[in-house]
Amino acid sequence: GVQLNTDAIDNSAGVDCSDHEVNIKISLDAVVAAGDLTFKQRNELLADMTNNVSDLVLSDNYAQNQVLGYARAQAVELLPVHQRLIHSLEARGLLNRELEDLPSDAQIEHLLAEGEGLTSPSLCVLLSYVKIALTTDLTSSGLAQEDFFSGVLRSYFPTAMVERFGEALQAHPLRDVIITTMVANLMVDTGGISFVHRAVEETGASPVEIARAYTVAVEVFGLQQAWQDISALDGQVPTQAQTALHLEIRRLLDRSTRWVLSLRGGTVRVAEEIDRLRETVTGLEEVADRLLVGSQRSRYQEKLTELTELGAPLELARSVATALDRFSMLDIDSISRRQDVPAEDVASLYYAVAERYGIDAILHRISGLPRSDRWANLARAALRSDLYSVLAGLTSKIIRSTDPDDVPESRIAEWEERNAEGQQRARATLREIDEAGDYDLATLSVALRVLRTLVQQGSVSEQLNAEKVG
Repeated sequence: GVQLNTDAIDNSAGVDCSDHEVNIKISLDAVVAAGDLTFKQRNELLADMTNNVSDLVLSDNYAQNQVLGYARAQAVELLPVHQRLIHSLEARGLLNRELEDLPSDAQIEHLLAEGEGLTSPSLCVLLSYVKIALTTDLTSSGLAQEDFFSGVLRSYFPTAMVERFGEALQAHPLRDVIITTMVANLMVDTGGISFVHRAVEETGASPVEIARAYTVAVEVFGLQQAWQDISALDGQVPTQAQTALHLEIRRLLDRSTRWVLSLRGGTVRVAEEIDRLRETVTGLEEVADRLLVGSQRSRYQEKLTELTELGAPLELARSVATALDRFSMLDIDSISRRQDVPAEDVASLYYAVAERYGIDAILHRISGLPRSDRWANLARAALRSDLYSVLAGLTSKIIRSTDPDDVPESRIAEWEERNAEGQQRARATLREIDEAGDYDLATLSVALRVLRTLVQQGSVSEQLNAEKVG
């Protein structure tokens, strides 16, 4: 057989090239009219920029094919999500499923039963409509007028034009549409076809709020560099290696975007959030692999082995293998600031607490829950979010009530001794769940409730100790 996309994808470079040409000429003609460039100089500059424009266009074309490759890799797993995405686009009056030859609900049920996903042409159609919808949403939101996003405009035009007429570009009559189109394309090409839909579904945030949170996540964790490093492996490693690397990074992007939304919602100030978080995250990333203990370290080593055996370079594999652990650095930063404790000290205790209470195993089991419908997906997301919240809560309790000069294990033991009765009940319940081996929504919800109770009991214990001291 053969792997086909659609004409709109495979011939997109021609349309993209035409768009660039028109937008470049609009801007240059304004410069000529202002007397800052002669018509002859304009034509010479256009000729000089030919190769640069080709590179920009091919980069766009490459990114679309890349996201489709990753979509095919997850087509079976994400079929229920893709079905809900189709429904969402239909409900907005943007998509005519029959006209675009997308499968009906009955046909999708058949695909589910057969263990198949959407075909590449169907994914191409979905990709196109998702980008159209997101661009429309972002354009109407006023995102392009926000200071941080004005710089996006420069990445659309050739370098020579930006260097000579950068300020004039801001007066382009299509400035806002170019910026929002660029942002929408980047979000979908890197986050995936269903990225925004899933974020809306799980958080209730608007597309523009998601765009801001996405941008914070990308900048704080330096994901642009990671994506460039993965793309640079073309022809050097198997495609499976690049797919595995990208999808692991995407999990970090998904979770960190939701974290920003949960804490800041519609009040995200992009530049401020990036500055606030980047220093802590950068510092912790340098020591990430040695902070992990026990099962976390084993999981890291297993992921590292998996990636390198697929063909990924060792240094890149090391960075990607700690992706989910790097996500926790956002909570660590918050705890560090609230408790006025160095971030690395918080991190050492945080990961020790996670190991002590088997958080890694519970997270893994939550990830294994089905996404069969919207409610299952929401429950899955809520469990994960609540578990991270409980872990942060336990860490904060132990920081406040134990000797900071002790090693993490001693601090945990001291805190547990003060809450011995609750610890015994919790461990008995968690052990029973573990021995049953049935990890569904009900059992995982009980496990989470048990852990949340420990946080609440810790608060009571702190209050009683304070009263005794008083």
